[in-house]
Amino acid sequence: MGNGTPLVITIDALTFFLCTAVLLLVHVPSPTRSDLTTGGRIEQSLWADVREGAIYIRHPAPENIPRIIGCSARMFFLNTCPASP
Repeated sequence: MGNGTPLVITIDALTFFLCTAVLLLVHVPSPTRSDLTTGGRIEQSLWADVREGAIYIRHPAPENIPRIIGCSARMFFLNTCPASP
């Protein structure tokens, strides 16, 4: 292993399969939509969903503000700091 590339790819593949196995074992509940009619059609339009998401982003709940700041800072530093050569 001259430069370590095979080791890094192996570790990456192992962590990928580990995470995949965990996701297959964990039950992720899917919320029920409150805007379904009795026929199963969605009452709300796509633009109403987009508007609701924009309102959520513009006026976040107070408990989500640290999460939003943390994610924004992380993405800023990941995209602006150069990787070591």
